[in-house]
Amino acid sequence: MPLLGAAVLCLLAGEAAAAEFPLALQPNTEVDELFGYAPEYTQNVPSFDADNRAYIRSRGVDIHETSFFHVLEDGVWHERDFIEAVKAAYPDFERVHQGAGRFAERVVFDTENRAYSILNIALRGGAHRNVLLFSQDQGRSWEVHHLSNGGVFAMEHFVGHNELEGPPFLLLSRRSAGDHPDPWASYHEFYFVQPRIENGQLVVPSYTENHINDDLISLGQHSGGSTFSVTRDGKTHFAWVEVTDANVPGTPTYVATYDHATGTVGPHELVAYAPPKNNSHNRPGIVMDSEGHLHVVTGSHHGQNFYYTRSLAPNDAYAGWTEPEAVWGTGWTAVSGEERGGQTYVGLVCDQDDTLHLVFRHWRSGDALFNPAPANYYAALAYQRKPKGEPWSTPRPLVLPERGHYSNYYHKLAIDREDRLFLSLSYFDWTLDENKADPDEAYWRRMVVMSRDGGDTWKLAETEDFADPPPPEPEPEDTDGTGGDTAGDDGEDDDGNDGATRGEDTSAGQGTGDADAPGLEGTGDGCGCTVRGHHQPWGLLVLGFGLIARRRRRQSRPYLAR
Repeated sequence: MPLLGAAVLCLLAGEAAAAEFPLALQPNTEVDELFGYAPEYTQNVPSFDADNRAYIRSRGVDIHETSFFHVLEDGVWHERDFIEAVKAAYPDFERVHQGAGRFAERVVFDTENRAYSILNIALRGGAHRNVLLFSQDQGRSWEVHHLSNGGVFAMEHFVGHNELEGPPFLLLSRRSAGDHPDPWASYHEFYFVQPRIENGQLVVPSYTENHINDDLISLGQHSGGSTFSVTRDGKTHFAWVEVTDANVPGTPTYVATYDHATGTVGPHELVAYAPPKNNSHNRPGIVMDSEGHLHVVTGSHHGQNFYYTRSLAPNDAYAGWTEPEAVWGTGWTAVSGEERGGQTYVGLVCDQDDTLHLVFRHWRSGDALFNPAPANYYAALAYQRKPKGEPWSTPRPLVLPERGHYSNYYHKLAIDREDRLFLSLSYFDWTLDENKADPDEAYWRRMVVMSRDGGDTWKLAETEDFADPPPPEPEPEDTDGTGGDTAGDDGEDDDGNDGATRGEDTSAGQGTGDADAPGLEGTGDGCGCTVRGHHQPWGLLVLGFGLIARRRRRQSRPYLAR
């Protein structure tokens, strides 16, 4: 009875109990049952405007449906609808396509607090459109701008030191007609779009004016979701991977620079090879530090590891790069038979002290943290960091799976303007996939976890964790002349398919992908709680159960299109 009463208080508060990390998921158990986690906000990756106000685009377990942003104001989450504006712009609108996280799901703000977000929508009759949502009043109203009739867009977002004085830089991939013989590679046409503000209005030029090449592998963003570009002082530096038939050790990773003054893209600079070759999982992340140096972490797949390289000059992709180094190169036997780091899906940001923070899926053998029987391995969601001038830390698991064998977390990492880290995640494995009632279900066990201390400690995010930190306490007056101090102070590409096929990224070899969707490009990838309180009166207990039932009814309604 005492423990039950304490659990009631935890759920009555509507926030998470103090869960221990790594979070240990349990088979067929929801996170509210495990950790008392049933927040009022929708569990998706947060974004922060120029005033550090939090915004989260809605989603549920379904991969498609989204309709509003949750916005935190005065400690309360408010819904700001955008789907009605889309319906008004497209009377034949049928639904959003993969808008809950498979494609770009963030809202991005420039320095004037103008908001931008990308949607792919399906129209009656089967056609698809990419649109750019635009708001000049913090999401209270939205304009809808046409981008293209097909393909997949990626949009620059804030990762610590990039500065968006106007609309974000956009990249577009469109599936080419020709296939590549490697199962995880396809040819894509590659374009960029740089919208602009003219006389207070958003102008979106045609992508057809800005062709880059026809060798792009993927701009897929369903897991990791790192930004592909960073902007500062009139330059946008962007990174990508290409198909190659050359005898090279991995997928070629390039960086180029768009000059805003001339409207042109410079040479394509090869900065690293990401093993294995011709693999759509090897999408890189790029960030910029306070001095302007560019940092790139390559993707990897099939048990390989990430590689890291840095530009030699600030805000310059063409003055040379450091020799690529393994981010973590041990502990896992890759499909190739080599000992490697078992890393996939780059989630990368850089804080104000120029520490790089990295979250990824990490393949691990059975160890003291998790018994993966009947498989002999498992996939954790792990964290590393690299302080300025220091090596990468040892990977630290943040979340352990429900089962051994294949798992994916569809994770996205964000940083706010106070250096707080926010990590959105959900959970997917083969057993859940086989037992699901709807083929579009994928985002189970949705959570947002956060760290206030640069990744030292993590917690399930509560509403108060998204609010601006309170101002520092005033120093006490020096009344005695002594001063105020006191003692003690896996495969998919741009169609969004996640490669969750038998054998993906494991010693069993490669899986096969799904077919393209019409109108789109792409090919076929118990921790205990600490609770407080005891000996609760029966009256409070009965009231608590009633509120829990009401909360669960509310939580059972996913944040979807209404």
